Amino acid sequence: MKFTKLEKVLDVQNGYAFDSTQFSETGTPLIRIRDLKVGVDTDIKYSGDFDEKFIVRRGDLLIGMDGEFRCYEWKGKDALLNQRVCRLINFSDKIHPKYIFYGINFFLERIEDNTAYVTVKHISSKQIKEIKFPFPSLSDQLHIANLLSKAENLISQRKQSIALLDEFLKGTFLEMFGTLNDSKYQTIDLELISKKITDGTHVSPKFLSEGVPFLLVSNIINNEIDYNTKKYISEEEYLLLNKRTPIEKGDILLTSVGSYGNPALVRTITKFAFQRHIAYIKPNHKKINTVFLFGSFKSDFVQMQIEKVVRGVAQKTLNLAELRKLKIPVPPVELQTQFAQITEKIEALKVQYQSSLQELENLYGSLNQRAFRGELTLNKEEEQVLMAAEPEAGYQSHSKK
Repeated sequence: MKFTKLEKVLDVQNGYAFDSTQFSETGTPLIRIRDLKVGVDTDIKYSGDFDEKFIVRRGDLLIGMDGEFRCYEWKGKDALLNQRVCRLINFSDKIHPKYIFYGINFFLERIEDNTAYVTVKHISSKQIKEIKFPFPSLSDQLHIANLLSKAENLISQRKQSIALLDEFLKGTFLEMFGTLNDSKYQTIDLELISKKITDGTHVSPKFLSEGVPFLLVSNIINNEIDYNTKKYISEEEYLLLNKRTPIEKGDILLTSVGSYGNPALVRTITKFAFQRHIAYIKPNHKKINTVFLFGSFKSDFVQMQIEKVVRGVAQKTLNLAELRKLKIPVPPVELQTQFAQITEKIEALKVQYQSSLQELENLYGSLNQRAFRGELTLNKEEEQVLMAAEPEAGYQSHSKK
């Protein structure tokens, strides 16, 4: 398929350097790079005069020219095109704007990866115009855009389903056990219902290309442990580290730095070690149901306590002393078991949804790459994925029926 430079089929309009002394809290919305991602409103308004040619309207395609190079569709009300943001305009009648929208990020990402920088990466309108695009017929362009739009919508719906499951669990915990200020049951310090609370190794291991997985904060994802890592240690070093943190089924890991407060339950006996920014909690099974405790960490009951005690400006940290003092509700055993059973059902659904989400994201990436290399053909297996991945009803509310 023939590839054509974008300058042959559209134009790129650069934003205007509006006078910052006219920035205000009232006036016409002024679009800066930071406003693109959400794409519905702006932090800054402009109260001065302006040329109407810089008015951005709903549906316009905008690109941030500093930092991350990405095209966004503006979804808000009329606003002004500020400097370092550009707009795609004057589309040829031989191309479909939605096709450009879904394809241009494929090329912008490659420009970004190959752009040298000292502080912030920059892209010019000339570089954008020189991007070479494959242009099939208008009907094929629309077909590709519709496929990618459907995959994108399904990904969004799947993420929403996962979020609803988490909200359902939080709501159920609130109904059953109350809040810290209005708890229905006695609360007790975490350290009093745990056999051990510590963190990962403070010594930098000697990393290998294979061996026992060494986990980082980034390996705690969606309240699950991702054992896929690029860092490994030797069996001998693992045995030394495991004496300090003897991992058993039912133990809880909790991120304590950066993306802090994310718990994960050790569900299987697997050899691994982990960095100091991951806290290690070994519950006392005679005093607390492990799955109930895991669910507690996900609730607002505990998360709001964590928010109050984290320290730091550039990098928030939950230290072990504060972790040990977290208040945990201790209801009767039968209620702990009931909530644990609900938690397990929710987590099982989340695993299914996460698997479906990963499949959809992989499919979207594959479709995108093939489409804009001029190679797109949708096979039957991919069609089945798109057809089957309708959003599940899930837990739409946490209210009891």
